[in-house]
Amino acid sequence: MSVDPLGAFWSFPGEHVGISLERINEYPLLADCLDVWRRLGVDRLPATVDPVQFPRTAIRGLNLFEYVPEADDWRIRIVGSLVTDHVGQELRGTGLVQNFSEPDRDTVRAALQAAADRRAPDLMRRIFHDPRGVSWAYIRLYLPLSSDGSKVDRFATVIDPGSFGRLTSGPTTFA
Repeated sequence: MSVDPLGAFWSFPGEHVGISLERINEYPLLADCLDVWRRLGVDRLPATVDPVQFPRTAIRGLNLFEYVPEADDWRIRIVGSLVTDHVGQELRGTGLVQNFSEPDRDTVRAALQAAADRRAPDLMRRIFHDPRGVSWAYIRLYLPLSSDGSKVDRFATVIDPGSFGRLTSGPTTFA
């Protein structure tokens, strides 16, 4: 399957539910990734992360993004195989916002800006719908990054591979 020619792949309504970072140990792989991020940014935001610093099993869920002011979008620098396999094509180099349907893009931009303004990691359950009408869910860790140690101009997300999958009918049980 290919991405819509306009760039839209994901659409709302979706679900974005924050999970207290105090619950990170319920997701041991994400807890290990958070520990790596904390070691990299002892007294400031880390500038970047090297995927090989993360546990090997996390790499397929690791995604790196960089803000491009001219486009008012977050360019996908690295996208893990969980997303690539799901979408069916490589998204590296595309804009994160552009991969959402046009009516959803302002909401996505605002959410990304709010996350950048917090300058702190967060944990979230995400449910989204693809163009086929299939609902997907996962738990992800957001890790802010900064080229100057202060302003967030990049970030990483790590999707917990064990939580990633197609939703069946009934309530979500993993968060």
